[in-house]
Amino acid sequence: MEKKKINQQYIANLVGVSRVTVTKAMQDHEDIALETRKRIQKVAAEVGYVPSTIGRSLVNKSTKTIGIVFPKINHSFFSSVTEQMYATAEELGYRVILMVSFEDKEREQQAIRTLISMQVDGIIIDTAVTDLDTKVFDIIKKNQIPFIFFDRKIVGINDAGIYFQDYDLSFQLTTELINKGYTNMLYLSGSQNINIGKMRLNGFTEGMHSRNLPVHEDRIITTELTEESGYEAFKGYLKKHKELPEVVLCVNDSTALGVYRACEEANIRIPEDLGVVGFGDTAIARLTRPRLSSVKLNSMEAAKKTVRNLIYLIKNSNGKIQDEFFSGSVIFRDSVKENVYVD
Repeated sequence: MEKKKINQQYIANLVGVSRVTVTKAMQDHEDIALETRKRIQKVAAEVGYVPSTIGRSLVNKSTKTIGIVFPKINHSFFSSVTEQMYATAEELGYRVILMVSFEDKEREQQAIRTLISMQVDGIIIDTAVTDLDTKVFDIIKKNQIPFIFFDRKIVGINDAGIYFQDYDLSFQLTTELINKGYTNMLYLSGSQNINIGKMRLNGFTEGMHSRNLPVHEDRIITTELTEESGYEAFKGYLKKHKELPEVVLCVNDSTALGVYRACEEANIRIPEDLGVVGFGDTAIARLTRPRLSSVKLNSMEAAKKTVRNLIYLIKNSNGKIQDEFFSGSVIFRDSVKENVYVD
């Protein structure tokens, strides 16, 4: 049996009107009598007709959709930010198509190509790229699609975005730890080719220097922003060094969780033997035992502004936006001592 194609012509045949009449009725056009519009819309609903947005977008030159490319979604920071972006986009009359790169450069590039093929009006990117190859973003520019960075971007890229005050917050975290008596610190960093890796490390080193404390090269280890990478990095450190640092500062909470796991295997007590601090204050920070100290980011307001800025660029072809940096706060929990010199 031949499969029926449920389209406007099919509905027109059922109702006994022209396809043009169906098109106008589905758009609630006043050219069509109200009774006829209701009858056509009723039949369309009964047969399960879903209007295609592609044809309409070709006429209006807009799909009213924006694409989001995030490095992961099974993560409270990204999942909560995604929900906020969905809500903000919906308020402004746009839909969202979410793509996940899984922290992989090639997947990110394919996700962007897919969004372009779906004719999205604009794209938000939290990049997984950790080298200086910008070809993936050149593809968007060649297709003249507005895009905006969120949270992460490659160092040296001039395209605007919404970011966090990573340097200032990392500096604050470091100096507050020093105030608690911590001076012997290990830093697990991210790639220096992306802004969060570079700025958070710079904040740490400048915080140490501001108190005349040395920063040794062997006390800075680059990770890949994942729990597994944090685990392997700290395990590697333990194999090479007999003495523990007083505290480990981690570029994000995921890396800190890896340190927790390595400590558990090595029977290292937190915070009695070693302090651990993350960055991002994800939901898991409050669920670990001991609870993880971290840096909370004003992510919800940043997510709203990202969507609003992108839609501004969509509606204003010659519009320009500037980088914006959102604040945060240092939150100390059970993973560090209040005073290093008091047991």
